[in-house]
Amino acid sequence: MTFNSTKGFLEYLNSTYAKLHKNYEELYWISYMGDHSVDKKMDVALVARDTFNGNPELKKEVEKRLKKATKAEKERLKLWQKFFSVNQVPAEALPLRKQIADLETEIRKIHASRKEGYIDPKTKKFITASKGKMRTLMSTHPDEAVRKACFDSIEKMPFDTLDKYIEMIALRNKFARTLGYEDFYDYKIRTDEGMSKKELFSIFEDIYKKTAYGFKNIRDLEKKKPGLRKPWNLNYMLAGSFTKEEDPYFQFENVLSYWGRSFAALGVDFQGGKLQLDLLDRKGKWNNGFCHYPDVVQYKNGKRIPGSSNFTSNAIPGQIGSGSQGIHTVFHEGGHAADRLNSMQQDVCISTEYPPNTVSWAETHSMFMDTISSSIEWRIRYARNKEGKPYPFDLFERKVRTLYPLRPLSMMHISFVVFFEKEIYECKNLTKEAVLRIAKKAY
Repeated sequence: MTFNSTKGFLEYLNSTYAKLHKNYEELYWISYMGDHSVDKKMDVALVARDTFNGNPELKKEVEKRLKKATKAEKERLKLWQKFFSVNQVPAEALPLRKQIADLETEIRKIHASRKEGYIDPKTKKFITASKGKMRTLMSTHPDEAVRKACFDSIEKMPFDTLDKYIEMIALRNKFARTLGYEDFYDYKIRTDEGMSKKELFSIFEDIYKKTAYGFKNIRDLEKKKPGLRKPWNLNYMLAGSFTKEEDPYFQFENVLSYWGRSFAALGVDFQGGKLQLDLLDRKGKWNNGFCHYPDVVQYKNGKRIPGSSNFTSNAIPGQIGSGSQGIHTVFHEGGHAADRLNSMQQDVCISTEYPPNTVSWAETHSMFMDTISSSIEWRIRYARNKEGKPYPFDLFERKVRTLYPLRPLSMMHISFVVFFEKEIYECKNLTKEAVLRIAKKAY
């Protein structure tokens, strides 16, 4: 393939990637929303996109044109050079990458189709409930036996695919080592964030040292609240009563109004982009919120073409506590949508969530937005119950005085995942017993 000009070459790169990206992302959305009839097409589309991303000939063409490019062209070509560099995969590793993708799809299908719920402690009957609903019940249900039943059920879920998980870790590590990395964790942190494991963990170890005093606070609190540290009691005994008091002010039916009015007042818009939302929990749907961008912001003949965003939450209408969590998720994912749909970059390779963009940069936007709804200023202005009364300041004050001594421990949710996955990928002989040992150690 030959190109008469660098301008024509850049147009080819942008239009081709945008098309391949959209083909994959549209199928990804359908699959993750619960329709797995498209999974084979999705996997084919992923291979097509990744083949373009790692095309060594396109990388060479970029580097050849850099030598004679104008200043403006060089700035753009360097972005594509970095894009192709982080996506290079040797031919011998391509079958491994496909195996990994196929296995990930298989695991997701099992999760989507499995029977989820808990055994009612009184009737001994099985109660159908999603993982998300059971998590909410653990935070809000007044009966400890029900909370424990939900915990017991959730605790068993990883065993459904634990063998396949271990297989996937081995394949990922083999793939990463083929590319010259220590393990898959090393590969991801270097390609996604441009950091080494040593650099990353020096940050997290420092965070741990500065926040670990929260563990003493919670042990002291347990003297007043026996059983507090049991995993099915923790959230309920800490905040269950506050969640019930707050619930009338955070009905999920108001989420779009809260979100739209808040973003508009901040001057945040989506630059003409399209939004597709799927906000309610249901069987087969992916059990966590996310935001992707099927149509990447582009420029054609100097004109900016708006993008599109798909994002999701898993709210359960009528469930106490679900409205508050749903609002938090919509603000978070809406923050992601506003971030990329406001891109003014000419080249599509840096207008997605994938490398060379970093996760940390994307989360800076979304986590700022989701923090807004937790402030007392926002709550008094926007949060209203059905009678139109605003969120009460005394409720906020009582909650702060009770929970803020434990606030440092909120970082532990993130830290757990980071330290757990590091040890998982570094483990020389990963077995079921080793996974459980590492999980308990990290926890």
